Amino acid sequence: MNAELRGKTLYMRVTQDVDDFEQAIENMQAIIQLATESNCESLFLDRTQGTSSLAHYEYINLAIMTGNEFPKFKKVALLIRNDQFETAEYWKAATAKRGVLVEVFTDRAEAEVWLHTQSAPQIH
Repeated sequence: MNAELRGKTLYMRVTQDVDDFEQAIENMQAIIQLATESNCESLFLDRTQGTSSLAHYEYINLAIMTGNEFPKFKKVALLIRNDQFETAEYWKAATAKRGVLVEVFTDRAEAEVWLHTQSAPQIH
């Protein structure tokens, strides 16, 4: 996993293949720890490299299990390959129910524009 802080945005590239649920939890906890330590406001998560054999329900469970630990980012941009879209949408929906604003992209430029120009909704 590569990470770089640019301003208030943490850019992370996950290149590892994920073959089991425990490994996915460990990866998510590492992301949470880095994000918390960096005190960033937004997260750009690049999942275009590496593969995953997790089922949709496992991604939902992952979001449920880690959603409360996830820092309260203003926004999370998730960059994926086209073949990951359906799974990413499940994760997005489950994560959103925990108060994290996530958008899924297949184009890096579009993700960066959204991350840096769109305002997050105000939560009261």
